[in-house]
Amino acid sequence: MPDRIFDGCDWYALDAIPKLMQDHNQIVEKALENLRTNLDNKLVAFNLMPEEFTMNELQQLYETILGKKLLRPAFQRKILSLGSLERIAKKWTGGAHKAPYLYRFSSPKV
Repeated sequence: MPDRIFDGCDWYALDAIPKLMQDHNQIVEKALENLRTNLDNKLVAFNLMPEEFTMNELQQLYETILGKKLLRPAFQRKILSLGSLERIAKKWTGGAHKAPYLYRFSSPKV
């Protein structure tokens, strides 16, 4: 929300963030670096996804944070091996193609 100091606020793609005041660009870079470092081991995505999501939606989040495309089969294998997802249902899309499964985060396997 805009306030008394700023005229507006906008969303930007990570590769299109404009010059920000003071050290705010460095703060954004440090936050992104921290997200990349902790994406798997601290399950950062848990706080960035809705309660239920498709594997494709999770992959899009990872690709955005990492700044690169990921191979779907390798991504799914890696994510499922973490033991932190629970497959719950198929998402009805109404289309002719196979409906994707919905997932939610569960506690990691010990």
